[in-house]
Amino acid sequence: MKSQVSIEYMSIVFGFLLILTPLWVYLFNYSNGLGYQISINYAQDFVDGVRDAAEFVYTQGSPATIPLRIHVPSNVVNINSTGSTLSVYVSTPAGVSEIFSDTNFNITISVPISKGEYLLKIKAEGGYVNVSLY
Repeated sequence: MKSQVSIEYMSIVFGFLLILTPLWVYLFNYSNGLGYQISINYAQDFVDGVRDAAEFVYTQGSPATIPLRIHVPSNVVNINSTGSTLSVYVSTPAGVSEIFSDTNFNITISVPISKGEYLLKIKAEGGYVNVSLY
């Protein structure tokens, strides 16, 4: 009789684990997907914020300077500018995604890629905008 009760308890626990394991795997994968989507959204906010601030100081002309607090998300591989394009490269399970924004002027940027909050100095120079840490 005691062995029958213990087998029934083990059956209940095994059935419970059999049901919860796929649910746990699904929730784990869903959570990781959200983390990557949040990184992409932060990267989009980063390039849009820097572009808007750079356009503002560019229209003011040299030596206009404004501070800008930005958040560099996790999973960032590279941040650079090529001519008038500002790009943030984010690592995702599907590969590296480029989040970019174009301007009507040249822009240079020097920002660390490690996750965190940074205060940037957006400064209009002669014909271009320089973005660097304060």
